[in-house]
Amino acid sequence: MESSEPIIENQNTFYNGQLETKPSQESQNHRAGRWPFGAARQGCSTAPTAKKPEEVEAEAKARVLSEGGDPRNGFVVLSRCAIQFGMYKGRDFKWLLENDVSYVAKQVAYHQREREHTTIQSPLVANMDSLTRYAIAYHDVVNEVRVHRGYEEAKERSLLPGQEGEALIGFGKYKTETLQDLYKIRAGCKRANQETDQQERSPEHL
Repeated sequence: MESSEPIIENQNTFYNGQLETKPSQESQNHRAGRWPFGAARQGCSTAPTAKKPEEVEAEAKARVLSEGGDPRNGFVVLSRCAIQFGMYKGRDFKWLLENDVSYVAKQVAYHQREREHTTIQSPLVANMDSLTRYAIAYHDVVNEVRVHRGYEEAKERSLLPGQEGEALIGFGKYKTETLQDLYKIRAGCKRANQETDQQERSPEHL
């Protein structure tokens, strides 16, 4: 039985069969061109303006048509919707997912948590709803969102007295482990190495 999960077409999104979460060179070029000379954070204190959902959808349908696609295909149209905020404002969801998965996962994780506490609607919130709906259609991206949510939740727990070790590493090989877990892993490796050294130095090994 074939999976109904859509396929991320850009194979650069994967490395050795694993989801590549680092920003692509194309995304880095985009950011450098959008905010040259380190000015990326200028104006971040002002609320971003967002187009109405119907405007975003109309532009997405026009984009699909220009590419020879079917504007009646809801998911294809969704993939061509443009993000309405941040350093990638104006880029469509498909491009985002193929060029900076970690950024998408972080935004979706934050939005999901916000949605648990508010029902406020606005063009910007609607845009994030759409991005979330698109992103979580991909199993690998859902896993990455969970990592980001776990990281933020663990960071909050680590701020409580006596819970400092609960913070997640958040990157690399042990990104889903807490600081406390990493200490135990390293302590276990050190103990195993010591036991190996003792065995090698025992009379039967001489």
